[in-house]
Amino acid sequence: KSKPKSLIVVVTEGCQPVQCYSIGDRLKTISVPVPKLDKDLVKDTIGAGDSFISGFIYVFIREGSLRACIEYATWTAQKMIQQVGVTLPDHVPERHLVGMTNNKKTKRSSSCGQDSPSCNVALERKKIKS
Repeated sequence: KSKPKSLIVVVTEGCQPVQCYSIGDRLKTISVPVPKLDKDLVKDTIGAGDSFISGFIYVFIREGSLRACIEYATWTAQKMIQQVGVTLPDHVPERHLVGMTNNKKTKRSSSCGQDSPSCNVALERKKIKS
């Protein structure tokens, strides 16, 4: 079995800068600031971490830089927390991140978020206190 070329560790701490460590032949570290988001826009933090990870991997497998991976991951997480329930955003990133996405239209399956009529799961959610 071949060994991986490097190990990537990403550390997030809410609105603090994201720290990324790439450990291979040498150690590479980067710190990427998280754009400010008004607290009034935050609706629900469930799914933020999963969204961050999926955004990171989406760019990483397309061979984007670690900085681009983190910027896209942050965008996806911030979009997720601005809505109630875990559903896909209706649009692609509006910033420079669009260059990292595939221009092909992808067919999305129905989400099973709490607001989705196709979901038969009864969920009781508590409001987040700020």
